Parts: sequence; C-alpha cells; structure tokens
Amino acid sequence: MPSTRRSSTPPRVERTFAFVDLCGFTDYADNHGDDEGANVLHLLRASVREAATNHGVRVDKWLGDGAMLVAVEPPQLLAAVVEMKWALAGEVSLPLRGGVASGPVMVFEGDDYVGRAVNLAAKLCDLADPGECLATAELLVHCPFGLAATPVGARAVPGFHQPIELVSVDTSQDDAGRHRRGLGTALGKTVRRR
Repeated sequence: MPSTRRSSTPPRVERTFAFVDLCGFTDYADNHGDDEGANVLHLLRASVREAATNHGVRVDKWLGDGAMLVAVEPPQLLAAVVEMKWALAGEVSLPLRGGVASGPVMVFEGDDYVGRAVNLAAKLCDLADPGECLATAELLVHCPFGLAATPVGARAVPGFHQPIELVSVDTSQDDAGRHRRGLGTALGKTVRRR
C-alpha cells in the first residue's frame, strides 16, 4: 500500500527570476550546422555567466539556447539581463529576449524553485519580441539607474487567468545607459577572445 505521508512543506523565499533565450536559434543551427550553432551557444553561455557574476546573479539552469537566472534582488537581475543583451549585440546575429518576474516561491527538494514567479518569468520570455525584455509592472520601481521600463499595458499571459500589467526594460539614452552598453560591448569582446 502506498504511503500517504506527506513530506514537510518546502520553505518559501522571495526571489526574482529571469528567463532568456536566443530568438531563431533552431533555424540558425539548421542553416549553419551544428558546429556554428555550438559556437553561438558557447558565446551565449559565456556572456550569461559573466554578466551574472558581475551582478551577483545565479544561473539556475541552462535551457538549450537559453537560461533561467535567479536573484535575491530585482535590480541586479534586470541589469544583468540587459548587459547580456548588449554583450551579444554585434557578436551574434540572433537577438536575445527575456522575461522577468518576482515573488514568493517554494524551494523544492533543495535545488529547484516552484511558484507563480518562475512560471510567469518563463511565459514573459515566450511573449517577448526579439531583443525585448518583458517584466511585471511592479518591477518598474526596481529598475537600476540607467535602465528604463516602458509600460506596455495589461497583456494576456498563457496559463494565467487575469491579464498582467507589463513593462519593457531596456537601456535609456542617458549616460548610465550608454555606459551599460559599453560594458556589454566590452563583455562581448572579452568573451569572444576566450
């Protein structure tokens, strides 16, 4: 007879999640071959690792031509995602897109996260246009200096019953925005030399 004993309730923590992926990778790999596809993935992963390290963000999982990232604080994760985008710009012909959401989640079996924020970040990445980073509107107040979050309104998100207010996050035209693009470009050059 199977046991009906429930395991203890996993702990809950507040975290911010981002999913990023390269748009059009499958088509690119089909047209250019596996070797060139692997080269693009090496550049993507090196860029993600370095930007994550620069901002104290953890790469939680690799997802083929993308990644899941997690941070304790939203500003660091938002800055890291934008830096990744600029690191890849000009180095790879495929645009990076992303989705970001925050909220309480369960730490499941010690090494995984379960909860609305994880699911929402993944779906926002799917909804984002090439080169866009969609985030929930409440993250607007967490944008670090040099980033702009433009409201895009309430959007239907697959799997969620109510429309969700969203913003599109990117570098602004101020000095900090130009500086962040410069950091991303420098990161891309550093990663390419390895």
